Amino acid sequence: MALLRKPRNRWIIRPSDRLVATINFAPRVKVPVLMPNGRFDFFFPEEGSQIPMFRLLGTPDAQKRRVVYDTGHNIARPDLIRESLDWLDTHLGPVRQP
Repeated sequence: MALLRKPRNRWIIRPSDRLVATINFAPRVKVPVLMPNGRFDFFFPEEGSQIPMFRLLGTPDAQKRRVVYDTGHNIARPDLIRESLDWLDTHLGPVRQP
């Protein structure tokens, strides 16, 4: 999919790519979602990409979570692992020890 940069950190999708654009399928997502984002992400800007995608997800509000880190596109691995494991424990249950 080709995204074109538009002023004010907004992304636009070429007309030929609209049928395969991820954003068109977001409302169909109904499973729990953890969305870790970097506040200073230049690939997916907060206002023009992250927030609209999060709002469009079809998952009920109680089952989706957006975590914002003061980073760019790459989130520190320990932070990402900790948040992901906590999320999985919440939605799948904690790991049982044998």
